[in-house]
Amino acid sequence: MDERTAELFAYKTEYEYSVIGALCIDPSMLDSLMGVVSAEDFMLPMCRKIYEAALAKRNNGEVFDALIAADTISQDVPDSQNFIANCMNLTPSVNNAVQHAEIIRKSAKDRLLRETIRTVLDEKSGDECAVEIAAACQKYLSGRLGKTRSLADVMQTLF
Repeated sequence: MDERTAELFAYKTEYEYSVIGALCIDPSMLDSLMGVVSAEDFMLPMCRKIYEAALAKRNNGEVFDALIAADTISQDVPDSQNFIANCMNLTPSVNNAVQHAEIIRKSAKDRLLRETIRTVLDEKSGDECAVEIAAACQKYLSGRLGKTRSLADVMQTLF
């Protein structure tokens, strides 16, 4: 199993399904979610694509719903309507959608830092490597983590 596959198994995809389900149940949730999560934060391509479609509909002044969500991924998922129904069934209420979006965002930030560090370790050496890793960690720590953690805590969490 490669690292990306292992990471996907460790990641709780249900949070992404829940956010998509919440959007299909109550499209007005998008206003609350937009300030928390971006399309790029979604690890699953089909969830990212649905979120992008919801944003596009909103930006065009159009209405988003479950059928549009299903149509959006119909070329990617054999039974797209069943996929959307499962997302909605996983989400009996939209009350936790923002919290789930926060988890998605934090996971995306963790993935980005891990990928950046791996790339730097593969491509750089010596002081240049240390400077780039320190810059990546500083950027990570300056984000929306709540309380600041030490560099050692970040590295332990990520690796």
